Amino acid sequence: MATKTQTKTADMASNMANEMQTRLAGMYEKGTEMTGEMVTFQRANAEAMAEAGKILFTGMQDMTREAVEESRKAADQISEDARLMAAAKSPTELVKLQSDIMRRSFDNAVAAGSKNTEAWIKLTNDAMAPLTSRVSEAVEKMNKVAA
Repeated sequence: MATKTQTKTADMASNMANEMQTRLAGMYEKGTEMTGEMVTFQRANAEAMAEAGKILFTGMQDMTREAVEESRKAADQISEDARLMAAAKSPTELVKLQSDIMRRSFDNAVAAGSKNTEAWIKLTNDAMAPLTSRVSEAVEKMNKVAA
């Protein structure tokens, strides 16, 4: 009878050990899978950050190039305006010319301000697009996990 009890106890211990081993293997698999998913997710985050930086850098280069060109045009216009003012034949003609220059300068400043504001808004939206996409994916994954 003692051997029958010993055999039963040994079988139970063996079954428990097998059960524990199976559960541990499953936990290891899930942990490995989760780690792989996290690495993939973080890699995609880094790629999105790099893409956003690239878009921002390129956009700022373009905007700087345009600003330099606008500055060159403004310098040329100032030279032309100075030449015209020097050639004015009367005080009345000079005042009218100055008035025209001020009006044009004001209109140009408003137009440039609007153009720059629109360019900055577009650049910001374009640069944020990869990051916004990653946030959407993260929220979607969290919703799946929570469900």
